[in-house]
Amino acid sequence: MEIFIILSKEACASNRGESALGHEIHITRYFLYDLLQKNIIDNNVNIVTVSEDRFFLYNNIFTKIYKWSDYENNIDKNNIKVINLTYYSQRFFYSPNIIDESKELNLNYSYDKFERSGKFVDYINNFNIINLNEDENYKLIIENDFIVLHYRFTMVHPDNKIHNKTTKNLFKILNKIREHTNNTIVIFCSKLPDDKVQKDLECKNIVVIDNLQYYASFLSNKKCKLLISEWSGGGQLSQYCFDGGKILYYFDFYPSNDYELKFNDYQKCANSPNNIFNCWDFKSTKTNEREYYKTLDLMISDLSKHFN
Repeated sequence: MEIFIILSKEACASNRGESALGHEIHITRYFLYDLLQKNIIDNNVNIVTVSEDRFFLYNNIFTKIYKWSDYENNIDKNNIKVINLTYYSQRFFYSPNIIDESKELNLNYSYDKFERSGKFVDYINNFNIINLNEDENYKLIIENDFIVLHYRFTMVHPDNKIHNKTTKNLFKILNKIREHTNNTIVIFCSKLPDDKVQKDLECKNIVVIDNLQYYASFLSNKKCKLLISEWSGGGQLSQYCFDGGKILYYFDFYPSNDYELKFNDYQKCANSPNNIFNCWDFKSTKTNEREYYKTLDLMISDLSKHFN
């Protein structure tokens, strides 16, 4: 009987952690690769994730990967065994034993014995990264140093009548960067703007992408020197694929919770050898300098120093 492991799924607002990228990269993937390193599962299991653009997080190791809607609609649930790791993405669910929905697997596993070993780190870092040198659309970008800007929302041009506060904030960042460098800026956002806006931006040496795998591939390239991101799972993905550069986090949609004052302690706690849940937003396997700013405006006012 086939085993299906659910890493993320479509969720209602009250349980949105079940679909959130941050919960998947920091929590459910940790369980998955701990199970794998301990040989409790093997790479023949079926992986379920909320959307196809997350397949690259797994398909260097696993070959059978489904997006949630295909799993829901096309898989006969009577003939499978299910490990639903999304229970651990819910805020108050901290049972130490993995949920076996079929009640047949007898996993004999508890996260109290989680081990951040070298083998585990190799697994967690094993993304399917695109070779941008072979991509006609992007290979010229990586010939020189470039900047990545993670923008959590749909892009709307500031001259458009339907522009909003967050889009204005994006262009405040872009304008500040352009005071110091004309290097290419790659913007990763949730949805591409229309063709006219994209062409206008390309004339300013700004490229917009909405594909998570390409975003991770740009971050993994040695020519990427700076990431600017509002605190969220999309920004935190960099903590597993961006090595040696600088990350500037700012808080706008979310409150900072004084992270800018306490981040060193939180990072030390998050990356302790047996930790899964404590300070999980701060987990990282890469070496990069990170700065946290309580507000967007504080980050912009301090941006100049990062170009000196």
